[in-house]
Amino acid sequence: MARDVAYFQDRLNAAFLVGEVALVLVEVAPSGNPLAFSLTFHGPADPAFAQQTLVMERAGDEPLAMFVVPLGRDASGTLYQAIFNN
Repeated sequence: MARDVAYFQDRLNAAFLVGEVALVLVEVAPSGNPLAFSLTFHGPADPAFAQQTLVMERAGDEPLAMFVVPLGRDASGTLYQAIFNN
C-alpha cells in the first residue's frame, strides 16, 4: 500500500512501534508533490537505531518498512528522518 503525505499528516504525533520501541511522528514536511515529503520521528535516547530500514507498526495499520537516518541524539532522545520521493 502506497502512503502519501496525507496518510502521515493524519498520524502526526502518533507512535509507531519498532519492536517494543516507540518512535513518535513529530513532523511531516510536504513539498509541492504529495508523493515527495520528509518525516521526522522522535525516539528514546537508548536504544538508538543506526541508519537502516525499520519495520514500523501502528495499531490499525499494516506494518510499514521505512529507511530512516538518525539526525541527532541528546538526553531527551533521538531524532530520525525518512525521505519519500516517488
